[in-house]
Amino acid sequence: DNLEQIEALRRNEIDIGFAHSPLPAVARVRSRVVRKESLIAALPDDFPLAADGLVSIAELAAYPLITYPEYQVPLMRAGIAQAYRDAGFDVQIGIEVNRSLTVLACVVAGFGVGLIPDSVSGIGFGGVRYARLRQEAALPSFTLCAITRSTAHVEAAELLLVILSQSC
Repeated sequence: DNLEQIEALRRNEIDIGFAHSPLPAVARVRSRVVRKESLIAALPDDFPLAADGLVSIAELAAYPLITYPEYQVPLMRAGIAQAYRDAGFDVQIGIEVNRSLTVLACVVAGFGVGLIPDSVSGIGFGGVRYARLRQEAALPSFTLCAITRSTAHVEAAELLLVILSQSC
């Protein structure tokens, strides 16, 4: 999670990490956006979808939302809550988990539905189906940043940042 990586940077255990923005002001790290992704729904594989394969916030609102802790992704959580409100619903937070794979496991276990970064949909996870949302534009993006210590320039980390900026 973000805080674990920030602490590992401070302890010089790692030279570069990947965290979700925004980072806490106390982090004192340099960050560079690597990727912005849309959020998609992670659903039980028997979840009924319309012919176009899309799901609406209204359909999701009937289930608890399995999501990341608010301290990890406060702007994303606020944006999701606002998208639900704009659609006329309150978001019902079910379980909070730190990892996307845990979101998927909780969906399979029947604890609710999840909103995850689009890239996670590339993971074949039995019992889960993925769907784009009709109100995709209303949802916040999931922003991944590369982070390094603000006080040190580690050559390998700097080179990786250059490579990432050219490929993303």
